[in-house]
Amino acid sequence: QRVGRVELQPMLQPFLTNLFACLALDSSKENPHIMKCVMRIVSVAQADIAAVAAMLVGKLTELLSELCKGFQHGQAPKTPAFHHYIFESLAAVIRHIAADPVAVASMEELTLPPFQMVLQADITEFQPYYVQIVAQLLERRGGPIPPSYLQ
Repeated sequence: QRVGRVELQPMLQPFLTNLFACLALDSSKENPHIMKCVMRIVSVAQADIAAVAAMLVGKLTELLSELCKGFQHGQAPKTPAFHHYIFESLAAVIRHIAADPVAVASMEELTLPPFQMVLQADITEFQPYYVQIVAQLLERRGGPIPPSYLQ
């Protein structure tokens, strides 16, 4: 039997906190199964993810920044699936918080710095994800393109 949104809601924060604690361990630093679990939790939680979105996006962008630094130092990606699930998790968060312009603006503030690292370091493996997520943010934002996107 699958866990639904209603059952997941009270356990959302502890689940995500513990999953990110697992990713902090040396033995599971780039474990794609843990990251896939994070992505699935975001997908099931839907709009409930807004309650933990700042923490979640902060952790995801922290992981992304670490990966970018690794690329800059010549470290090849160990598990492409891990990277994929980071970006899919970010995309799912954006999809579920799209109704709240303040949350979308917060997402922009958290995600644009690591995305700029992706462009500056010319990490071609991440660029398709970058384009997808930036397009998603711009679509949710509406109105003119802000200067932060044009840097």
